[in-house]
Amino acid sequence: MTAQRIIRGIHALLPGLLLVSLAGCGGGGSDGVAGPKASNSGFSATVSGGLSATHTGAAVYLVAPGNGGAFGLTMSARESGASVGITRVGGLLPATGTYPVANAVEHPEQTLSMMTISYLSGPATGRTFASTGGTVTITSVGGGHVKGTFSFTARDVNCGCASPVSITVTGSFDAVG
Repeated sequence: MTAQRIIRGIHALLPGLLLVSLAGCGGGGSDGVAGPKASNSGFSATVSGGLSATHTGAAVYLVAPGNGGAFGLTMSARESGASVGITRVGGLLPATGTYPVANAVEHPEQTLSMMTISYLSGPATGRTFASTGGTVTITSVGGGHVKGTFSFTARDVNCGCASPVSITVTGSFDAVG
């Protein structure tokens, strides 16, 4: 198995793993989402290009301090089951600022120093997209929240086709940790 396939697999699984790991952190939010209380938090995202969709839902983040640290932010849409996951290996909670998004499809080595984003289209279509570029802007960190915006392009990494579908995803988040 190539390093690129391993990293694709990690990015495909991370959003779900983070959400599951946070589900044990509290009694559930007022919006029925398991895990930490999700009031005053959430996300919205618009997908365009090869797929079109609009999503809203819960947003949570996790910081893992071991082995150089890692930051993960998972956004899970209530109705569609779609999710957006932002990860950064080799760092803890990011400061305010704009961060480049790695091209995890063609340059998986970048995933160890830059933020990466994956988009899972939900059970209806079951597609996994990995970032090919973009930005994440952190506008506020504090009080158990990370707020910001994102804009990225991504490519379908598991279609097995000659011309994989590309999408653009833009949105904002207020994640609770």
